Amino acid sequence: MQHKNEHNSSQISAQNDEHLESSDTKYLVFKLADELYGVPLSQVKEVIKARDIKPIPYMVNYFQGIINLHGKIVSVIDLRVKFELKIKTPGEGLLLIIETQTCIIGTIIDDIVSVNDFYPEDIEQNANLESRIPLNFFLGIAKSETRLISIINIAGCLTSEDLKNIDTNQNRSGEFEKDIKEKIA
Repeated sequence: MQHKNEHNSSQISAQNDEHLESSDTKYLVFKLADELYGVPLSQVKEVIKARDIKPIPYMVNYFQGIINLHGKIVSVIDLRVKFELKIKTPGEGLLLIIETQTCIIGTIIDDIVSVNDFYPEDIEQNANLESRIPLNFFLGIAKSETRLISIINIAGCLTSEDLKNIDTNQNRSGEFEKDIKEKIA
């Protein structure tokens, strides 16, 4: 099911202009289902092999749980579920670790495709399209030689409630780490 996004295009364009101008020109292009997506490389902390994710009960369906990454608790979301895409093989793939202004988020992706240079003029921000991607984190369509790539802001797909839950999980991990260090000392 596709949802037509009907928002004030000049308002969205202004928000996207600000985001695109603040980032560099390099984008990590990755695959979800059979579609290509890109995120500013400056937001990517690392990419790791999928690992066991500890589920957290009573969360939204695309919130997969948490992982321990270098001693820090990182919340993991599955954009395939969020975008209502077909999941080829659950549990397989990679974890793309993104650093936002407020937290670190892991997201399950199928594969890394490339790192591309896209300049603001290479990204169509006013594309009139139907999308499963909410416009608040859809930055535009980048034109490569062979395909079109949806440029997204992963943190923008999360509601303020989602971000609060992620922050709470990460704060709990900090308290847990502190308790362990005190007990060892």
